Amino acid sequence: MDKVFNKILIIDGSHLLHRQLRQEEIKNAICGFLRSLNSELKKCNGYFPIVVFDHGLSQRRIAIDSSYKHADEKDNTEKVVTVDDVPNDYVAKYRKSRTALSIILKCFGIPVVMYEGFEGDDLICVLTKLANDSIVLTDDKDMLQLISKTCKVRRPIANELWDNDKFTEKYGTVKDFVIYKSVVGDESDNIVSSCKGVGEKYALSISKLIQYYMDSGNLIQYPSEEKELKNVCEKLEIPYRKAYANLDIKRFLINLKLVDLSLVQVAGDIVSSVVVTIKNSNSYKDYFMLINELSNYDVENAPVESLFEMINSRYGNLFI
Repeated sequence: MDKVFNKILIIDGSHLLHRQLRQEEIKNAICGFLRSLNSELKKCNGYFPIVVFDHGLSQRRIAIDSSYKHADEKDNTEKVVTVDDVPNDYVAKYRKSRTALSIILKCFGIPVVMYEGFEGDDLICVLTKLANDSIVLTDDKDMLQLISKTCKVRRPIANELWDNDKFTEKYGTVKDFVIYKSVVGDESDNIVSSCKGVGEKYALSISKLIQYYMDSGNLIQYPSEEKELKNVCEKLEIPYRKAYANLDIKRFLINLKLVDLSLVQVAGDIVSSVVVTIKNSNSYKDYFMLINELSNYDVENAPVESLFEMINSRYGNLFI
């Protein structure tokens, strides 16, 4: 895949919007989103911003595990424009806010990438491969696997910037990290742990044990006997824990397919569409001022188009 972009800031828009909606003290999630974006753009000055939103659940992941993100308990069909009869108030507000933000951001010259049936992490993964230099803005720990010599991850809540050296020191290789995540699972995505009794503290150790058998092509031979487990742990110089015998290999392999972003396959026509969308965007001259200006209006309830008309009448033809 040819790399066609230089210095891009890839914003996990869904994660940022959910964060705003869950803060009860913030009455206006859209303005909260824009203020947070404003702050991050200043910290990542010189990087061209691209906002990515989820649009439904990954059909690939649901096919692997029907309970992924509780997919078996809900209707995963959705439309970009929210209708009034969405039964869940939170979901309705999320979709309404996302639709408004998509319009606002495009008017700012900030491209929005969103395709039905794709989660944001899939599209973010594609964008990092297209870029010569990228920063992914998200607090989703799964995204750390995207780190490379050309990709960093900034976690805004923790105020951390993860680069290749920091990642390697903490987790080793990307493969090590993916195995680690497949062991501990992800409660927010309803991905259950594949080894009961092993938390994050010892997950990296059992990951090395698992990888030892994976590399030999004999994961099915993973030991359940205490004596053999102890011997292998001693050989690999990792601490032994009795809970290592609880590894559910079938569940581990399912988790591996759910977690590993290297398995993501996005059709060529969508990749081409992403490239065109970004290349046709003109980064707006002063969206910092516009973000502050929008905060003076009732963005939650007023039609977005009327807000732009009001601001245009006051400042002239600002928008693209």
